[in-house]
Amino acid sequence: MSVTEKITETRYSYSFFVWPSETWGFRRALFDLFRVLNAARVEMVLTEREFEHFRSELNHDGFTLREIERWPHEKPNPVV
Repeated sequence: MSVTEKITETRYSYSFFVWPSETWGFRRALFDLFRVLNAARVEMVLTEREFEHFRSELNHDGFTLREIERWPHEKPNPVV
């Protein structure tokens, strides 16, 4: 990827919940723990490519992303 491509990639705000994959055979205690910890959504600002890599890495380790929302990231206006 060239420097120009990297600069022009659109950044998005993502919001989602992380959840253990039900096909991995995790113990019930892990699901109970995630029910407690998942009270708040995770929010990150990434390019589409970065997000897909992040999601793939989590899937590889037995975790899924649920209720994913994405919108174009806007830099906040400074308060004067």
